[in-house]
Amino acid sequence: SITLLGTGYGNIVLALILISFCVISGTLGAYIYKWNCPVIRASGRDLAIFMFAGMYCGLINAALISSAPDQVVCDGITLTAHLLPILVLIPLAIRTLRILLIFKFSTKLNLIRYIKGSGVYYIYAGLLPI
Repeated sequence: SITLLGTGYGNIVLALILISFCVISGTLGAYIYKWNCPVIRASGRDLAIFMFAGMYCGLINAALISSAPDQVVCDGITLTAHLLPILVLIPLAIRTLRILLIFKFSTKLNLIRYIKGSGVYYIYAGLLPI
């Protein structure tokens, strides 16, 4: 079986994974330490936890790719490769949508004008209580 771990490149990959793990863990620790800070509360704490989980999922994926292939490793690679975009990209898209709604539709009147101008009535109807 072919494995990167134990070779020169594998040791570099493992070192990068460990450095990344330390950086992500330090950032998460600082984030949790400042959990009740107004900036952290306003940034959407729930989505940030999903993004941190996605970053850890990426590290697990990199470690699995570097190890010897067998059925469990291949299943783990498939699982982490499918979870990674879900845990990182969807919270990022939700945050972007929140920012768009805050700045573009600062008043309900602007939102109603946008809805009437675009001809889309039912999709944005759930956004009116925001």
